[in-house]
Amino acid sequence: MSCCLPCLTFGKTQARNRDATLNSFSYCNADCTIFTSLTFIYSHWIIQTIRRGKMRKRFGIKGSCCGDCCATFFCSCCVLVQEEKEAELRTQAELGYQMTPGMEYK
Repeated sequence: MSCCLPCLTFGKTQARNRDATLNSFSYCNADCTIFTSLTFIYSHWIIQTIRRGKMRKRFGIKGSCCGDCCATFFCSCCVLVQEEKEAELRTQAELGYQMTPGMEYK
């Protein structure tokens, strides 16, 4: 999905960073629209660099703006996968163990 429709992955990652449960998530969201619009003028890497920096700061991940910029410019889809997996793991850790409805004991 990150190679063919990168806007969807970007939108999902940004939604996950706001709400780890993804309760109100929709693939058609503002982040996806912004990413798509910027892709037409090949500037999507700018918003991706900014959001990557915010994510690094939030989770205390080492790195630099220059490194983020180079990674998003030269291998955008790889960076999208990395960010989505990182957000998924870290936000699930923040939520703790969540018992699914089918596993409830009465």
